[in-house]
Formats: sequence, structure tokens, C-alpha cells
Amino acid sequence: MIKEIYYWTVFYLRKVKTNDMPEFNAFLSVSLMIFFNIATIFIVAKYIFDISLKLSHNETTLVGLSSGLFVGFICYLFTYKQKKRDSGKIRQSS
Repeated sequence: MIKEIYYWTVFYLRKVKTNDMPEFNAFLSVSLMIFFNIATIFIVAKYIFDISLKLSHNETTLVGLSSGLFVGFICYLFTYKQKKRDSGKIRQSS
């Protein structure tokens, strides 16, 4: 499903004349969308289960950056890197 969202985003971003890096922009938008969805699930779970986390500003920043990097890395492996590999196969076959 992530790949389909990525490919559709690339498809529509290629139609924009001023967009010179549609693959990277699609990668960033899909990564942000997944990160915000995960953050929303955590916020709702925190509210429903009444979890109180006492984190300092530095710890909150560290948790946010590490989870964002993790989501970005996973999206890179499944979408952006795969797109480069798929486009190479398409070029070789034609």
C-alpha cells in the first residue's frame, strides 16, 4: 500500500511543471504522512489509556527525531530505493 501511494504521488507530481524532483518529494510526503499517522495513534492511545509521560524537552526531541528517522529509513527502503531499481529495469527492458 505504501508503494502504491508513493507511485501515485510520483505520477501526479510529474505533472507539475515546476517540480524537478518528483520522486524525492513523493518520498518526503509519504514519510511525513506515515509519521503523522503513527503520532496520531500514539496521541489517541495516550488519551484513551490515560498514560502520563514525564519527558523533558531534550528527551521529547530525541524521541521525535529517532522515530522520524526510523520512519524515513523504512520508507526509503520500500519506496525511494525501490523506485530507482524499478526505473532501471524499465529502461533496460525498453
